Amino acid sequence: MNKIFNTTFESSLRILLLLSVSEDEQMTLDRIADYDFITIYSKYFGISNMALHGENEFGLSEFAARRGMMQSTMKSLVLDGLVSVKRRQNGFQYSISVVGKTVAGKMKSEYANNYKMLALKTVEHFKGQSEQKIMKTISNTSIEFLRRKRY
Repeated sequence: MNKIFNTTFESSLRILLLLSVSEDEQMTLDRIADYDFITIYSKYFGISNMALHGENEFGLSEFAARRGMMQSTMKSLVLDGLVSVKRRQNGFQYSISVVGKTVAGKMKSEYANNYKMLALKTVEHFKGQSEQKIMKTISNTSIEFLRRKRY
């Protein structure tokens, strides 16, 4: 059965939207994965009053699976010419290409508009923070969410 949710294709569309609003940010694979996750579940991180993928008790436990898929997603985006990669002193940095900007600009759905708005808020909220600090925020938020659901 063909599935479109939680696939490399779905995450590649989100990554293009994320990179289209974060051009000034130094985007490593980890930062992209972190920002994408926080954007989807921005309600739980105090960034908005909505969770793009709805309310569910297992949403915040998806992080490891989503993060694992990110490497193949970025590989596809780079091979397709939608994302550029440069080797820097602190690792690989990703940015949206001209072709990627064109593709992202054609995404006009309500979901795409909401994702871009929330991604921009996420980038602004975490700008300047280390990846370790952002990861700690994700971990702490997920643990707290699971504790509240358990009791």
